[in-house]
Amino acid sequence: MTRSSHDPIPNPRITSDTIFLPALNPTMCLMSSPGGLFRPYQKLVKIQLLDREVEVPENNMVLRALQYLATEGIAYGRFCWNEDCQYCRIVYDSGDGTSQHTALACKMMVREGIRIKEISTELKYCLRDLKLGNSGTATIVQADSSENYD
Repeated sequence: MTRSSHDPIPNPRITSDTIFLPALNPTMCLMSSPGGLFRPYQKLVKIQLLDREVEVPENNMVLRALQYLATEGIAYGRFCWNEDCQYCRIVYDSGDGTSQHTALACKMMVREGIRIKEISTELKYCLRDLKLGNSGTATIVQADSSENYD
């Protein structure tokens, strides 16, 4: 079979969810369609968020799991999602008798039974519609770039 210069070149990477974007030149740019907001999960896991027990999707970072609870609030937050801004700092433990740890919610995978004891000011603002905390107040943890994280 002979091909003319106008025939498309077969590309095994093109699938039914591939989006074609016209480029400035006659060639086409390939861009796959974006995936879902959350990583695939089979079930919701229970965690304690300040004074409330909530269910969030397993197999996701804590910040993404919090977005499950407040989709627009977290989406409009000033989070970098890559550890630079420190706006997603949390203090958590794994249950009674366990020590507390400081972590960044964008880098920590959610686990069944974790208890988030303190949240950053930015998280508090983004989750304000959930009315978290005792009597409307929550413990706030301030960003300090000198601390080490788990």
